[in-house]
Amino acid sequence: MTLGWIEADWSLLDPWFLLLLPLPVATLVWSLRRTRAALPAASVTWLEGLPKTLRSRLTWLPVALTALAGMALVVALARPVTRSVVPIESEGVDILLVLDVSSSMQAPDVDPGTDTRRMDAARDQALAFAKARVNDRVGLVTFARYADLRCPPTLDADSLAA
Repeated sequence: MTLGWIEADWSLLDPWFLLLLPLPVATLVWSLRRTRAALPAASVTWLEGLPKTLRSRLTWLPVALTALAGMALVVALARPVTRSVVPIESEGVDILLVLDVSSSMQAPDVDPGTDTRRMDAARDQALAFAKARVNDRVGLVTFARYADLRCPPTLDADSLAA
């Protein structure tokens, strides 16, 4: 959409809210045209020749500003958004790592000379793999008897490590 010198690509997510737009305008017209309640008071005919004060000339302003705020609220409810196409620099894939966490993974038989457990070796290899995947989302599923999603696919290797 082009608005004079402004180039805008916008749309409304809920345009049916604009059907409420006449409501604040009708409220404004009703407020300005209604008759005020009469209070018994002394005659003020001797004040008729005096100039009106700024306050008396702007008595309509609070009602008009309230109606304007109502119209702004209706437009905000219609949810205007701008959309821009972001070019894809590189494509990745979603990878789920599946890790056994049963008691058999506690055995220290990965390297006969050290006390490295299977679980520690698997964790280190999984983290190294996840950090090497730059554009791929990596998630983690663990299982012993039942599967459990520990981390949904993410680009953040630190959240996967946690």
